[in-house]
Amino acid sequence: MAYSKKVKRLLLYMCRSRSAEEVVTLVSGLLGMGRDRGFASLAQIAEAAPLVLTDAEWLELQAKVPEPRTIRAWLSKEKTEPTTDKATATPRLSMAQPRVEVHSDGIAVARYAVTDVANSSVVEATDCSAWVEVLDRGLVLPLHFAGTQETASEADAPKIAISRLKPARLEIAFTLPPPGQSPTGPLPDVKTSGDVPMYLPGPWIPPWNGEGCWLAQPLALHSPSPSLESFLPPGEYRIHVTVTCPGGVTAAGAFTLVSPTSWDGLQIGPS
Repeated sequence: MAYSKKVKRLLLYMCRSRSAEEVVTLVSGLLGMGRDRGFASLAQIAEAAPLVLTDAEWLELQAKVPEPRTIRAWLSKEKTEPTTDKATATPRLSMAQPRVEVHSDGIAVARYAVTDVANSSVVEATDCSAWVEVLDRGLVLPLHFAGTQETASEADAPKIAISRLKPARLEIAFTLPPPGQSPTGPLPDVKTSGDVPMYLPGPWIPPWNGEGCWLAQPLALHSPSPSLESFLPPGEYRIHVTVTCPGGVTAAGAFTLVSPTSWDGLQIGPS
């Protein structure tokens, strides 16, 4: 049968240096733990696994480890098409390729790395939350959905509902113009939005030279400061973004984020 790439990645991770019998035992335990955490199938677990698998590695794995029938049976039971029956349907989240946008509230301006999160199911995905992991740092922080309140507390990051008809815009990172400076020249495709973050130096806010970016942690959007753990000095970072909802299919993506030396140099793309 045909396997999705994310299922292949998870199987490769589990099967390296293990016998077929050991894999069966491991998958059985993994599914048990996954169900305790709201995952209904191996595919849903694989959606959240930030692992990498090339076609060559998959062929190597197939040659070394015979595929256990039990794994094939579990995977064959998974539904690949969304159901139209609301009584049995579950939310199915997906994530678009990220992009960079410029936003202004008429006073401040900021550049955002964003993505759209969609739900292909006929049932609404409720209590959706998002977070980002900086893989090279082991840093995990909550992310902010556009249109929700920006708070000074990570724990209060608002959760949202995502319907089939209206995707949600998820903010991943942002940059600001240097302190006391306004962008020169016209800005292309500026979008009007609500409050835009502004760096305001003060007694508890250290100086900042305009370099680097912030992950879109609610606290950083509320009060950006270079002393926050969400601040990334200039450089290239591998990140993993995850969006979950109770009982639904998780959306996840691995990206490369470029924190710039100038606010207009923010970049994000596939990892």
